This record gives sequence, structure tokens and C-alpha cells, in this order.
Amino acid sequence: MNIRGVSPGGADEIELGWFGWSELQDISRDGKKVVFEEEGEGGGPNYTVFLRDTDGSPPIRIGEGRGEAISPDNKWVITQSIQGGSLMMVPTGAGQPRQLTHDKVRYIGLRYLPDGKHIIAVGLEEGHGARTYLIDVASGDSKPISPEGITGANPSPDGKVTIVTGPDGSFGFWPLDGTGMRPIPGLQPGFVPVGWTPDGSSLYLTERNFDPRHRKIVRMNLATGKMEPWKTLGDNIGLGLAAVGGIMFAKDANNYAYLWVQTLSQAYLVRGLK
Repeated sequence: MNIRGVSPGGADEIELGWFGWSELQDISRDGKKVVFEEEGEGGGPNYTVFLRDTDGSPPIRIGEGRGEAISPDNKWVITQSIQGGSLMMVPTGAGQPRQLTHDKVRYIGLRYLPDGKHIIAVGLEEGHGARTYLIDVASGDSKPISPEGITGANPSPDGKVTIVTGPDGSFGFWPLDGTGMRPIPGLQPGFVPVGWTPDGSSLYLTERNFDPRHRKIVRMNLATGKMEPWKTLGDNIGLGLAAVGGIMFAKDANNYAYLWVQTLSQAYLVRGLK
């Protein structure tokens, strides 16, 4: 499992993974850093979280567990033990980690809102179905902002709505003030929203059913519904490409990162030889 991305001002994708089982979790708003955890032997039994500049500089070890999100000012990385438990805020420079949450909710899919003061996340709490939560960074307090079954942590550039999935698998917009799910204008069946343009006027979409080795991304204008091709991930990867995973966008969508899987060899068992 590898990571590729384009840094600010860069023209070509470069490799950003590390020990061979790198799980991409977030890209900074300025496109200069990615957060990932190493889940293979190189990451150890509890995984290791790394922060890496998108210019390809060697990564910096943040700590153990899963990397979840990076703050808009690049000063903090949210991590979580692979056993679950509280979210932790780990400084990217000098300073000490601090516990963020104090509840019993298992959070996944975290994203900072643009103000840097709140985090949106999908949460699982005992006795409840999955739903979307809003976490206050200063206090660590959280509250569900959607009913059970409506989940998503892909906020708009202005931080007012997030892309969510409903109980029936349909996509929509969920205002963070909890006023109710809205359909995504122009979204055609068979397409999945994966990100926003910087001005929030358009969405990046991918096909629900696609060749796993080549993921086509299109851009859809929310006012007109017009779709136009943007990029095909995987076209410039050679030997052993098995699948292309989710893409993450920086504030400038020309800076992005994505996961890709490479199979370099296969083992076969032959029976009945004489």
C-alpha cells in the first residue's frame, strides 16, 4: 500500500509512502503535508503515525496508533490508539500531547473544520447507530449533529455543510446546524462525491463502479450539474498496480494525495506433480 501526491507548485506526482503498508489519512489545507500510519511490520504491532512533507522529504514520527487528521495551521495531528479510546492531540513541533475527547465514542473519518476550532467525525457510541458528531477542540466536548444512520465527514470549504451518506446509501448535504439532509443538486446515480473545489461551487466525483486500477475523477458544477473530466488516477503507475484508493484534496485542488495498492508478485501452489 503506497501513497502518491502532488505538492504546491509541483507538476508531477511523487511517492509519499514509507515502509510498504502506508495508510493515508489526511492532507494539510496548504497541501504541504500528509498524515499516514504505517500498518505493516515497519509500523510495529500498534502502528506508527507519520507526518511527511509532500515535497518528498523524509517523514517525521508522530507517535503510535492511527493518524486521523491534521489541523489547518499544521501544528497538531489527531491520533487514536488502534484499540480505540480517546482522541489525542499530538504537536508537530515542540510541546506535549494532550487528550482531546473524554467520552466513550469511537470516532472515525475525522476532519478539522476550516476555523480550526471544531472537528467533524463519524462516531459509534454504545446503544446507538453511527452518526455525525461535532467536537469542540478547546474543551473536547462533542455532540451528535445528525440522526443515526446519517454519516459523513467531508466538510465544505466554508464549513457550513458536510457530505453525508443516508441510511439507504444515498448521498446528500447535511448542514452543521442540523436543519436536515438536502439532496446534492445534479448528482447522477452511479457517482460518488469525493471532494470539493476550493470555492465550494463544484464537487469532485468518481464512478461507483470502476476499474480499480484506474479511477476517473470528474468535476461537477453544483449550479448547472455540468460534469467535465478532471483526472484519471493510476494512469502513470506502471508495474503491479492493483487498485487506486480514495483521494484527498488540499485547499488548492491541484494539490492532492491518494492511496494505491501494488502487487509485485504472486505465489502459486501446484498439486499432483509427478
